[in-house]
Amino acid sequence: FFVSLTTDDLDRAAMAVGIGSKVLSTKKIPVTIFLSAQGVRWADKNIPQNRHANGKTIPQMLKKFIASGGQVIICKMCMKNVGGMKKAEVIKGVKFSGALDAMFADNTTVLSY
Repeated sequence: FFVSLTTDDLDRAAMAVGIGSKVLSTKKIPVTIFLSAQGVRWADKNIPQNRHANGKTIPQMLKKFIASGGQVIICKMCMKNVGGMKKAEVIKGVKFSGALDAMFADNTTVLSY
């Protein structure tokens, strides 16, 4: 299961992480969230983040997703060009490669937010 998160819209990002988390906990299949374009900002630990209606920030939700066995990968080119970010500024547990392998794995469903 592959979730492409390209937006910095709070509600859409919460839906993306929420669905990824639900699939991970109920279907027991590998789930990857790929942060690209504006979505890379969710992994920047230096940007103050608003809380969603559930009381959590997207980085908090991503950290819980990772701790539950999910994989979060960030686009390195977007990280640099859109977010102006360095690897040291990315929340712990986010990976910097492997998106194509996850997206094109056999029997993978792809959602885009």
